[in-house]
Amino acid sequence: GIGTEAGKKALFTLIRLLFTSYESKKMFNRRETQILKKRELGGLWKNWSENIWHKGNFFQKYIKFPQTEDDLRAVLLEAKEKGIKVRASGQRHSQPPQILEDNRHTPKLNKADTYVIDMSVYQDIQDSPDGDGNIHKLDGSPFIRMKVVSRNSQAKEAVVVVNSGTREDELEYFLATNNLALKTVTAGGIFSIGGMTSNDVHGGSINSGIFAETCAGFDIMQWDGSIKQIREEDPIRKDGFRPIQFARVNLGLLGIVTKIFVKCDFRLKQESLQGRMAFIHTTIVDEFVYAFKDFVDHDRMECFFDPYTGGFMPLMWNLEDKFDKTGNPNNPSKLSMNTIEHAVGNLYGSPLQGIFSKKGGRLGLVEKLVEATATDAQYLGKHVKTAEFFVQTALKNIATSQIHSAFTSYSEAWLQDSARCIFMSYFVKLPNLGPEGLAKTYQLLNDVAAIVSMEGNFHITAPMEFRFVKARNSAMA
Repeated sequence: GIGTEAGKKALFTLIRLLFTSYESKKMFNRRETQILKKRELGGLWKNWSENIWHKGNFFQKYIKFPQTEDDLRAVLLEAKEKGIKVRASGQRHSQPPQILEDNRHTPKLNKADTYVIDMSVYQDIQDSPDGDGNIHKLDGSPFIRMKVVSRNSQAKEAVVVVNSGTREDELEYFLATNNLALKTVTAGGIFSIGGMTSNDVHGGSINSGIFAETCAGFDIMQWDGSIKQIREEDPIRKDGFRPIQFARVNLGLLGIVTKIFVKCDFRLKQESLQGRMAFIHTTIVDEFVYAFKDFVDHDRMECFFDPYTGGFMPLMWNLEDKFDKTGNPNNPSKLSMNTIEHAVGNLYGSPLQGIFSKKGGRLGLVEKLVEATATDAQYLGKHVKTAEFFVQTALKNIATSQIHSAFTSYSEAWLQDSARCIFMSYFVKLPNLGPEGLAKTYQLLNDVAAIVSMEGNFHITAPMEFRFVKARNSAMA
């Protein structure tokens, strides 16, 4: 009953949750006004992995949300006039302090010295008279965020232009509705297209190279507000390079990327994308080579490795044309939120579901508890079993929940929810994808496994991921 001590506590908890929900709604409405109308914010900025917290002055509106080319130009000219640095931001997956430095343990700056340009609500693409981009634009805006530029039926290839702040899952949805597919994807739809092209860690297709290599052109606004257009067909310079070799994997150094022209494959039916998952456990190099000789024949592949047990879980996809006449029309799952809604809700990246099955839902603090426990397990020198538990739990979640959902919806963007973490990426040159190269892969993975399994060492608490990607000619990849 309410009169009991337990009843009083339960009532107090309910009132607190209702009050918190009310306060959160008010905060959401204020944030929506600041982003979509005033187009700027002050206060705290943090990246997705939350290893960087930048405590800016609330009254210093240093986080900018340009909606149009004119908005962006005005921000850059103001920054030039005031001597302020500018940094572009997408889904906030940058882990080093290339956008802002962590200052949670230092006094706040009295004056902002950097403008963070959040491209989540930016759009400047003219819609076609018969366009279908209405769901990808701001209310009342004459512009859209993406459209099909060209189709080549003979090569079964198309080019799509997309604004750089757009999330991958929103672009994937648009492509599927237009019977197209990316040539290579990253694990899930949780990154911005601009972020995916600014570095060299995205893309799981063996033959297409990294994601940036599938991009045919970039529009980049420079410090003076002018637009630099870079295209794949631009002539070779005197130094032997083409400009696009620097636009791909640009690390944000050339200006603010506004538009990206992405080459895509035809995907006429939903069954055109066929997925496969396998499990192998081996401690013998020849067994690994024998199994992976088959796996690397697939178009697209992403692999996970449990360093504590020696288990491997490759995920594979092929884009096939045998269903072009008999398959079902593409019918992608509706997006729960688009890029703009993620930004307004401050739900960048891939926030886990709250207890009430809503992204960022109340009691989403369970995510923080899990993350803190996993982080602590990395430093429990003699307790390898705890780290092993987290790795195996993650693999089960990937296999039984996320991959199952992706396969049944004929999608390869399987990663939709993820605990916050820091990724460490390493590239190793392989001689080939035959026995020699695969044997080297196995040896490298086991070298890492030996280190993280040793008592007293750092223990990883998530599966190791590895891919086979063909090298291309991006200057900084």
